[in-house]
Amino acid sequence: MGLFGAEAAGGGPAPGLAMGGTPRALGVGMDATTSPASLASLLSGPVAAQLVSRGVLLDKLLGEEPRSWRNRLETALMAQVRDSGDAATFEVLHELSRRHLLAWVRSRILPGGRPLDPQEILQDTFVNIFCYRHSFRDEGGRVFGAWARTIASNAVRRAANQPVRFSFQALPEGLQEPTDPRALPDQVAAAEEDIRHLRSSMGLLLLHYRRAWDLLGERDRRMLQWVEVDGRSYADLAEELGLRKNNIKMIVFRARLRLRAEMHRAMDGAEGGSRPAAVALRRGA
Repeated sequence: MGLFGAEAAGGGPAPGLAMGGTPRALGVGMDATTSPASLASLLSGPVAAQLVSRGVLLDKLLGEEPRSWRNRLETALMAQVRDSGDAATFEVLHELSRRHLLAWVRSRILPGGRPLDPQEILQDTFVNIFCYRHSFRDEGGRVFGAWARTIASNAVRRAANQPVRFSFQALPEGLQEPTDPRALPDQVAAAEEDIRHLRSSMGLLLLHYRRAWDLLGERDRRMLQWVEVDGRSYADLAEELGLRKNNIKMIVFRARLRLRAEMHRAMDGAEGGSRPAAVALRRGA
């Protein structure tokens, strides 16, 4: 079952290994900003099995505070991402830590300064976390949270220090020098950095798209394949399947909506409501 498609059971047992060595999903929240439903779908399946194989105890330790528990699991996940580059593990880490990092980003934006988009800075933070994953160190009590907050603070500072560029074309009419169309060295460097970030962001976008695609029902995936990849017409499919053309259009339309809704939920940090996303997505099955 996919990361965004697990249906949580509220108030389940503490995480650990069930009989036969199968990891049990988390059933309780770690703190007030992490919902029990999302936690129940996070540390389960292959990601949890990999953590256990590395000697990570998924259970909340006796006397361990919720924040310390979260820090310990985040650090273990980041170490696994550093060593393997596993996309599924990075998704779990993103889902577990994004609310806390978003709150940190908002706290670092100075009131009265230039307007900054916290969500955009958060996205930039996670891109850099993945790009610089090999520099993460978890020895000597180091934790992911402190390392990630440093990266987030740098992202806020970069965004706040972005120069506001003017052109002579914006000045009132009169004597003025012609605008030089060539880019300045700092503009070239900024453009190259933007390209690198864009490539990394595109990788994350495709990762979220693939996860959303996997959550679609078989019928929805087949219809999208025929229409968007194979280029088949609605009329041709209606005749072959014995359905009305409007029915084919509606199936494709709803499949696209499910893809978009799941990607928005994963990338924008929107709460998915009381029902897991997979319940709505599987209606296309």
